[in-house]
Amino acid sequence: MRRNEEVTSLYIHIPFCLDICSYCSFLHCFYVEKLASSYMAKLVEELDNLNIKYLKTIYIGGGTPSCLPIYLIEPLLKKLEAIKKDEDYEFSVECNFDSIDSSKLELYSRYGVNRLSFGVESFDEFILKDMHRHHDELKVRETIALARSLGFANINVDLIYGYPKQDMNVLKSDVTKILSLDVEHISTYALSIEDRSELFAKKVEETDEDSLRTMFDYIYESLTKHGYVRYETSNFSKPHFASKHNLVYWRNLSYYGIGAGAASYVNECRYQNTENISKYLKGITCEEKKEKISDEDKLFYKFMLGLRLKEGLSIKDIYEDVSETTKEKYEKVINHYLNTKLLIKEGNTIMTTYEGSLLLDLILKDLL
Repeated sequence: MRRNEEVTSLYIHIPFCLDICSYCSFLHCFYVEKLASSYMAKLVEELDNLNIKYLKTIYIGGGTPSCLPIYLIEPLLKKLEAIKKDEDYEFSVECNFDSIDSSKLELYSRYGVNRLSFGVESFDEFILKDMHRHHDELKVRETIALARSLGFANINVDLIYGYPKQDMNVLKSDVTKILSLDVEHISTYALSIEDRSELFAKKVEETDEDSLRTMFDYIYESLTKHGYVRYETSNFSKPHFASKHNLVYWRNLSYYGIGAGAASYVNECRYQNTENISKYLKGITCEEKKEKISDEDKLFYKFMLGLRLKEGLSIKDIYEDVSETTKEKYEKVINHYLNTKLLIKEGNTIMTTYEGSLLLDLILKDLL
């Protein structure tokens, strides 16, 4: 991987889980101590090879990073601690309630982790059991209270909607309980049944679009009423608590990714590590998938990512490196959706309306 460009964000993938969620299609595997030990050693080696000098954001995701015992995660945290960080840095770790405790939270805090992301997903007993999630409302509340007592002041929780048998009554209860947690950030996910998931293997059908729309309208109205800002299509935060790391992706900025399956975007080239953990352990890491981004591809990425954000997309100089034909194509599509009120223009910025944000795939399809 070329490293002559300053890159200040790092994603780290931990694929191990104590159980596999029914909906999960991310790269994952069951936690086995020997395998995890070898993997973490290779991960530290890959980090060393990047020779990173300075970071603004770090995100450890998975999988379930919190399933790793202290002795396996601490060497990585020590390496990360040695890297100089921005004064206002963000360091996130994903946690599950069945694998986190005070000793791990204290460890994270000691090494500079300042943001936690918890997979609540739902509070419904039946749905949680079907998902293979091993927590209940009491565990959620106790764990978040513990994190608060240890000084964590930036917490995200995930909420899934459209899960089989999750009707509006269940969703309303979930939203009410999510709001009562008073966390800084809420990520919402419409259930999408992907081909590597258990739900796909069971031939479970996705919830219809009309029902998903009704559910999201309720989520949006409830969260915004309580002071959360929908700063990205599926993400809500209290003011000043938008995810700095994820904004790097949505603003089409550069980042490193380490670990099996992790993606990087450096020097206008996209890379992806091998998803094969055996190959990864043998040293086959970056450039398993490599894509040099053309000027037209860069333009599409800017629209695809930028239109997800409430702040919209600044169009100043955006057409600078593309052909006149491509510019005319984009302007034609944009003008069409401005006329149909799915897009709006304020000064030099284009953004979706609420309706447009829900139909973003349609807009992007016309831009392809």
